[in-house]
Amino acid sequence: MLLSLCATRKQSQRALELFRAAQAEGMQINTFTYNALLHVLIKGGTPKEAEAVYKEMLERGLSPSNHTYGAMIAIMDATRRPDKALQLLHECNQVVKEPNLILYNKTLSALANSKWWKESLQILDEMKEKGIQPDNVSVLYITRALARCPDDWTVGRTLQNLERYASDAGTYSSLMSYYARAGKWESIIELHGRMEEKNIRLTTRVYNNIVVAYGKCGKLDKALNYFNQLKDSGQTPDAVLFSSLIDCFGKAKQWEKSVQYFEELVLAGHKPNVLHYTALISSLEKGLQWQKALDTFQKMKDAGVQPNLITYNALISACDKGGQTDKAFLIFDELLSQGLAPDTISYSALICACEKQGKWRAALRLYVDMQKRGVEPNGYTYRSLLDILVKAGQIQTATEVHRDAYRRGIFCHFDMDTEKLGQIDLHKASSAGAIAVLVSWLRGIKRSHMVGKSFPEPEALIITGWGRRSEELGQSKVREAVIDFLNNSSKQPLPFKTPGYNRGRFLVDANILRDWIMKDARLT
Repeated sequence: MLLSLCATRKQSQRALELFRAAQAEGMQINTFTYNALLHVLIKGGTPKEAEAVYKEMLERGLSPSNHTYGAMIAIMDATRRPDKALQLLHECNQVVKEPNLILYNKTLSALANSKWWKESLQILDEMKEKGIQPDNVSVLYITRALARCPDDWTVGRTLQNLERYASDAGTYSSLMSYYARAGKWESIIELHGRMEEKNIRLTTRVYNNIVVAYGKCGKLDKALNYFNQLKDSGQTPDAVLFSSLIDCFGKAKQWEKSVQYFEELVLAGHKPNVLHYTALISSLEKGLQWQKALDTFQKMKDAGVQPNLITYNALISACDKGGQTDKAFLIFDELLSQGLAPDTISYSALICACEKQGKWRAALRLYVDMQKRGVEPNGYTYRSLLDILVKAGQIQTATEVHRDAYRRGIFCHFDMDTEKLGQIDLHKASSAGAIAVLVSWLRGIKRSHMVGKSFPEPEALIITGWGRRSEELGQSKVREAVIDFLNNSSKQPLPFKTPGYNRGRFLVDANILRDWIMKDARLT
């Protein structure tokens, strides 16, 4: 009784004193007494003392019970020693021979907290062999452990099997949370349907998962329906749910709705954090509302909320889309002054802003700077930079930039082998990228000709595509850019022909092409 009272008050030291006093008085100490002491030591957060007491118990020849093993497995869980937890469970199988569901769940907890998913599945199989049916707690721990499993098929099969043991909203919420982390929104919607079949009452956490799932799947009407159901049930939407709604409507380019739910977040008594402000700024960026994005950014700072890199990137992109290049540079400068490291998205958005204003020198400086900082350009970076360079007539620089992209494995679908100069396929390129590649190809032909190599084919073939994915058939922007380049030679247009069966293919006599290349000043 006294030991139990110490457990209630978490008085570990007092419990040990009472226990030692009882031993000194010659009182009979049995397994039950040791279990009570272990319980107090666990409650009091003294795992080392608990292990010493367990060792003493074994030395005195007392046999541990299920309660003893349960207490020790809980200690191994708290001290992150899943291997010891498994060892204790196996000892229990040998000594007690009847480990119960509680003991297995304690072991699953230890495995889950250390993300030992393989061992968790082995324990699940062992439970089935012994006829011990998993419950909601078992499902919770196994689902948590599976977060580290790299095999989607194993996870999917296991979760389907576990669902049969789910009988409350908490367990379904755990399953939904796993699917949410994996981005499997359709699976959450399916789980919700089965919850309705079982008449399981939805909790706030389940509502969160359902609303986000419908939002991510683009079913915003359904998302709002369940959001309103949550409020009608008397439950209060939490800040995470509001953040998800703001984000979902932003991705659907419904910035007005994002603003509405941001305001409702405040009215509900929640204090907006960096995630809410960033989601709203991103929504305004997608809705081409650069001024509102800047206003929101200022309110964010006035509220004492520190912007992060994602916030700054969304704001730079908003200024880019609004044609506010100077403001985009100011935001970028502020990003640097805050000690944040710009990433590929930061630089790409700023280079794109330069492209819209024709500031090719500034774009080129950014391209050099990002590489000095160890930031890798991506396809979007290169396309924006090539566009601005080609529009500015900087063909030589554009070609060098494209060559760099080629070395990095970007735009690698273009054949740059000078031994195979008979044709070039540009149909996957952007307009500017196509010109940069075309110039490289033509210069390769020129170099080959100057060292006396013959052209591999009687005719050269340039493939651009012919607009099959364009709004109007035949209106390929790449095709138009190539025609414009070939027709605007410094000397004379290049005479080419297009086969009637494919307007996206240009054929030209090899000898005529060589002569034209040698005269065109753009290819020097």
